Amino acid sequence: MKLNTLLGSLAPAQNIPDITVDTVTENASRAHAHAIFVCICGANVDGHDFAPIAYEKGCRVFVAQKQPALPSDALVVQTDDARAALARLACTLYENPSHRMHLIGITGTKGKTTTAQLLAHILNHGGVPCGYIGTNGISYANVTIPTRNTTPDAVTLQKTLCDMLEAGVDTAVIEVSSQALMQRRADGIRFESVLFTNLSPDHIGQNEHPDFAHYKACKERLFTDFGATYALFNLDDAATPDMLAHTTAARSMFCSTKDCNADYFADRIKLLDTRAGLGVAFELQKNNERYPCTLPLIGSVNVANALLALATANAVFGIELANAARAL
Repeated sequence: MKLNTLLGSLAPAQNIPDITVDTVTENASRAHAHAIFVCICGANVDGHDFAPIAYEKGCRVFVAQKQPALPSDALVVQTDDARAALARLACTLYENPSHRMHLIGITGTKGKTTTAQLLAHILNHGGVPCGYIGTNGISYANVTIPTRNTTPDAVTLQKTLCDMLEAGVDTAVIEVSSQALMQRRADGIRFESVLFTNLSPDHIGQNEHPDFAHYKACKERLFTDFGATYALFNLDDAATPDMLAHTTAARSMFCSTKDCNADYFADRIKLLDTRAGLGVAFELQKNNERYPCTLPLIGSVNVANALLALATANAVFGIELANAARAL
């Protein structure tokens, strides 16, 4: 992609050299003559200090929050937020793959991985090829890739979505952590649906969130900043009203194991002890219809996770609840 096209996603710049860029990176060791190096101010190291290493590798284009120590032939584009700039550049480089996909973002303190894996399984079982990005890695089609973080860095995210599209997969479930939201890794992604599991104090301390209010505010970004059409909530969690108050989604739906007026309600929950192992059985109720469900996981918390997965498959993708229940 031409450099002026990429930098146009940040701000107009003068005297842009006519070069082609194939990489955007925050890792100086991956820089080269056709790369843009973004100087990230991290918790323990400052990316500006590594700009000379990127320069030595042939890189001549830099995005920075302050002036790095570079020769005069380096082009430095100033920004107030290098992390946000990295995400915008990655979106542009990979031509905004999320705008051509059905993406589901899941956040919450607990249950993201379980809900995401259940939903991806139900969708694949129901004839909707679906990828997964989260704690258990990246998986789609016949591809499996390990990841270091629950939500990968912005460049990896955009490249992965692009690769999914090329593999014929236009639906994906993404675990969106509070750290990812705080560090702007998901910026520029258009989520069609966003899901909330639960909230309790976590990831609070040095190099993480300064307090619970900050942690919660970062979670709320998923429901305000990503253009979602659908928002689905675990009504049993005390933080749901606050998340709901901030959502900009056109349609909100609710799942519960306690409130029979919820859009998707589960009751008659009981433990199963079978030859195959422990599990749980419950009945899903919607519009006065009941659907028996079994799940090879234990605990009412996993019933709540399964409800969110079942509800999303049904409400957003039109998969009949009887078929979704069989997939569990």
